[in-house]
Amino acid sequence: MRVWVPGCSTGEEAYSMAIALHEFITEQNLDSKIQIFATDIDSDSIETARRGIYPDSISADISQERLKRYFTREDGAYG
Repeated sequence: MRVWVPGCSTGEEAYSMAIALHEFITEQNLDSKIQIFATDIDSDSIETARRGIYPDSISADISQERLKRYFTREDGAYG
C-alpha cells in the first residue's frame, strides 16, 4: 500500500497516517507493507518533518498507549 501525504509541514501528518494504518493492518491480521510519501512545497518543513521530533505537548492529543508504543521521550520531546 502506498500513501501520499501532501502538505507535510511537521511530519505529524505522515506519522499519524502510519500509526492509523499500522493499527488497522494489525487489527485485521493483514500481511501488508506500507510506504508513506510525504511532501511539502517548503524545504524547511520537509527538514522539520524528517527529524521526527515532536514537542511534549503532543501528549495532550495522543493516548498514553500510543505514546508508549510509537514514541520515545527524550529531553522534553517525543521522537
